[in-house]
Amino acid sequence: MEELYTTQKGDTLFAIAQNHNVTIGELVNINPKLTTNGRNIDLIYSGEIIKIPNSIFSPTLNPLEPKINCNIGSKTIKAKKKLKFSVEGKGEQKIYKPKNPNGKTLYFYFGYTGSEEDKKMRKKEEDNLEDIVLASAYRGFKVVYDKAGTKKEFLEAINDSDSYGIYWSGHGYMNGDIQSTDGKVISPSDIDKTKRSSNLKFLILAACGSGKAASKWKKALPNSALFEGWKNTTNISETNDFTSTAFIGDSLISHKGMTPDKELIDYINYADKK
Repeated sequence: MEELYTTQKGDTLFAIAQNHNVTIGELVNINPKLTTNGRNIDLIYSGEIIKIPNSIFSPTLNPLEPKINCNIGSKTIKAKKKLKFSVEGKGEQKIYKPKNPNGKTLYFYFGYTGSEEDKKMRKKEEDNLEDIVLASAYRGFKVVYDKAGTKKEFLEAINDSDSYGIYWSGHGYMNGDIQSTDGKVISPSDIDKTKRSSNLKFLILAACGSGKAASKWKKALPNSALFEGWKNTTNISETNDFTSTAFIGDSLISHKGMTPDKELIDYINYADKK
């Protein structure tokens, strides 16, 4: 039987999920009212009664079911096998290191600038992406999560021999280039084919216009790497649905990327294959 929780002033879905050792995806699945009638998933009313699942990462709800036990600070999240990960880093970057890693690294970046408007946009995307970050670490991936991705960091991730996947969310240009937090332009031509990771399985650029240069991005990547980008504009709702772990299969809001029938979890599953 699930627990009932009465929301308090200042609550967020991410905070509620963390405090009860569940994911935002599980909360949304068991509380459909949180997303009905076009309601913003970030909108929490004080005094609402919501259900809390009695188990975390149910395989019927979350396709990124963890395989391990993990410590986050003083909390222990129970799963199927005994394994822990550490969280390192400072500022906007955190690195999740499982004790028994699978030898693969995933990079998750926000490339928004430091403007107040961009900070608000990033905040609206953080909760869903952080669910993905934790779930990936549970599976044994080393995860680099950076809320202020620079051009230098992007290229370092491309060249890391252990890099199996990169997700980037931020601003883009209608010629297919993207912008980094430090205001620099990143183009397919910036990728050095002699240095790039041969293990890279996906590059996702959740940025307006990134798909305009899809052929150039694909040519800059290894043959086995999948590319996802947006030919025209995208929005927060599309991005959140793309990164959400709440629903299995195709997303509820079809995105306008290169492959609209795939979500972020599909690319991570691809990177997880041996």
